[in-house]
Amino acid sequence: MTDRIPGVMADTCVRLFGRGEAFDSEGFASFFTDKPMYHFGNGEPCLSKAAIKDSVSAFFGSIAALYHDVRNVWEVGDVVFVEMDVMYWRKDGTLVILPCCDILRFEGHKIQELRIFEDANAVFDASLPVGKRASVYTQGEGRRAVSPGIMRRYFTEHAEGVQRAANGYPPQWALAGPKWPMVPKMDLLDALQGAIVAGDWPAVKSFLTDDAVLRVGNRAEVVGPQAILDTLLVLFATELRTTNASFTGVWDPDNVLVLEMNVQATRLSDGRAIEYPCVETYRFVGHKISEWRIYPITPTLLVRNA
Repeated sequence: MTDRIPGVMADTCVRLFGRGEAFDSEGFASFFTDKPMYHFGNGEPCLSKAAIKDSVSAFFGSIAALYHDVRNVWEVGDVVFVEMDVMYWRKDGTLVILPCCDILRFEGHKIQELRIFEDANAVFDASLPVGKRASVYTQGEGRRAVSPGIMRRYFTEHAEGVQRAANGYPPQWALAGPKWPMVPKMDLLDALQGAIVAGDWPAVKSFLTDDAVLRVGNRAEVVGPQAILDTLLVLFATELRTTNASFTGVWDPDNVLVLEMNVQATRLSDGRAIEYPCVETYRFVGHKISEWRIYPITPTLLVRNA
């Protein structure tokens, strides 16, 4: 066993996944030793860099985008274990999320062996069932852990990821699939949304300043973390449940973030799936939100006026 600085192998795994999300098959293969072993699910193992490059190129050509939603990374000797959900956007725009565990064995600073334990059949056959809670983030009583957003931060904060994205190797999820913007402030919003989904209400309030303001459409402003939380709970329980958002514009001036998007949601009054345009603006004080304004074409009003 070679002496290692803790965290170096974990960082190498993140960098490897970054090559995958950018569909850089040659860069992906370069992380391996000259006598590698790469095994994905039930497929045939690849035993050379050329075979790895061909295999991942073929896979990248069959999908629109992918994202490694890493939850845990453990280093033990020369081995790294990664627990994550992998999000795949098919070429028809649909999304499937699958739990995955990778085991990587290192030889020096190169990967000698990568074994990917995942049933990826549902990526290619949308008729195959995937459990709604078949996720590494599922906890007891159906609760959901908050995603750390590791790969999003790789492309917005990691020096290598930022440089690669600016020089022809952006992640495909920024170009296809969800078209997530690569803006550092988005990491904070991702964490906030993750806390909302997980029902971690103390965490939700921790993202807000003591005098934070929320205004939704033409409704009255509410002030303070508890009032904002109460408003959100009523909104999600009685009016609207958001299922997805596709960004059409992102602006990041100074301490403000402006998002233009199309929102997909379920309208709770009639159970109807709807889509509507929306703009959200956020003002920040340090790493907290001081003002959150939502400008939707409010779909609940369509029912009331019908």
